[in-house]
Amino acid sequence: MMKKVVYLNGSYIPLSQAKLSLLSPGFLYGWGLFETMRAYNGKVFLLSSHIRRLIKSAEKIHIPVPFSQKLLAEAAEKTVKLNGYPSASVRITLWLGETQCGKVAVFVQPYRPPKGYNKGWRALVVRARKEPSSVLTRIKSSCFLEHLLARKEVHRRGCEEGLFLNTRGELTEGTVTNLFIVKRGTVLTPPPCSGILSGITRGVIFLLAKKLGISIRERKLFLKDLWEAEESFLTNSLIEVMPLVTVNARKVGQGIPGPLTKRLRKAYKDYVKEGTEKKLRD
Repeated sequence: MMKKVVYLNGSYIPLSQAKLSLLSPGFLYGWGLFETMRAYNGKVFLLSSHIRRLIKSAEKIHIPVPFSQKLLAEAAEKTVKLNGYPSASVRITLWLGETQCGKVAVFVQPYRPPKGYNKGWRALVVRARKEPSSVLTRIKSSCFLEHLLARKEVHRRGCEEGLFLNTRGELTEGTVTNLFIVKRGTVLTPPPCSGILSGITRGVIFLLAKKLGISIRERKLFLKDLWEAEESFLTNSLIEVMPLVTVNARKVGQGIPGPLTKRLRKAYKDYVKEGTEKKLRD
C-alpha cells in the first residue's frame, strides 16, 4: 500500500513530490480556504457538508473551484484509502493559483483523539478580538495567523483552548472550536452575527439536541453568561464534543463535565457510528 500520498490538482502523488508556485496568491497572500474532517474506519465523516461549505466560501472570495463536488469527495476518500489510516484527519485546501485559477490539495494524517474528555478542557480568553463584519469570520480561511498566535498564547499559559471575544465584547468561538454553554437547562451558542464560523459539528449538535428534546438556541453571549452557566462544551470535527470546565482559571459550573454535555457527546458518537456503518454497508 502506498504511504504519504497526497492529491494535488487531479493527481495522486507522494508528498515529497508535491509542489506549488511561489507566485500563487494562495502562497503570497493566504488567498485560500481549507476544510478539516475526520475519517473513521477509513471513511470521511460528513464529507459532503464540508465540501458544500468549501464551495460556498470559494464563491464569497472569488476562487474558481476546478472540480465538481463529486470529484472532490472522491479525491478525499481515495487519499484516505491510499494512505491506509483507519482513523485520520483529512484536510482539503483550495487556493488561488498564479493564473487566477483554483488549485486543490488533499492530505491526511493519522489521528489520535486528545485527552481530556473525562476531566474537561481549560480555556482562557485571548487578547485578540474578532471583527463581526469581517468576511474572514465566516469562512475557513488559510489566513489563520490570528488563530495560531492565539493558540501559542493559550499553550504558553498551560491551557488547551482559547476563546475570542468580538469588538463588542461578545463571546464568539474558540481558536479551533465552536462554543456552547448550558444555562437554566438550555443549550446556548453565539449566533453567526457575533462573528463565528458556523461549524459542521455545531450544526449536528442542533440536530441531536432537538432529537433528544434538549432546548437549544443561538443568542448573543457575554462572559457573564459563561460565569452563570451550569456547564459548557466545545465542538469541532476532530474532537467532536469536549467538556469545557474552566475559563481564565475560573470554574464553569461545578468545574466538571456536565450531564447535558455527556448526553450530547454520547449522542454524537452514536451518530458517527450510525453514519459510518451505513457507508460501510453501502
